[in-house]
Amino acid sequence: MDSYAAATVDLGGYRALDPLQLSESEILKRIYDKEDPMPPLDADKQLTESERDQIHKWVLSGGEYQVHWAFEAPVKPQVATVAGVHFNPIDAFIENRLQEQGGRILSRSRPGSFSPSSLTDSDGAATGSSIPSGLPVGQGSWGL
Repeated sequence: MDSYAAATVDLGGYRALDPLQLSESEILKRIYDKEDPMPPLDADKQLTESERDQIHKWVLSGGEYQVHWAFEAPVKPQVATVAGVHFNPIDAFIENRLQEQGGRILSRSRPGSFSPSSLTDSDGAATGSSIPSGLPVGQGSWGL
């Protein structure tokens, strides 16, 4: 049942997920069957009542599927278009996010260093709130 089509196919008079009679879906009958439940009684893992309830609610809501992210072709995002200081696409994404939050990049830091003064709030004042404590900020290379 890795797709909606597979879950709703007629299997000789029954469907794992019956879109016309959701409460009659075979999956519900099987997870609540006392004599021949799914998973079987001798399986290593069993469904909890909470998991059964979650499946029940999912089925009654229509049992919609989403394609797993691993089966979707990757889409290259467009580089944000912002006016300011950026030297590569990553800088552009960061600067765009900072501008959304009222900040901006002031200048490019030396390679291998980081200065909290390169981050500002909407008033132009340096912010250090996003800098992890205990790191050697402004002391040259982090060794990364």
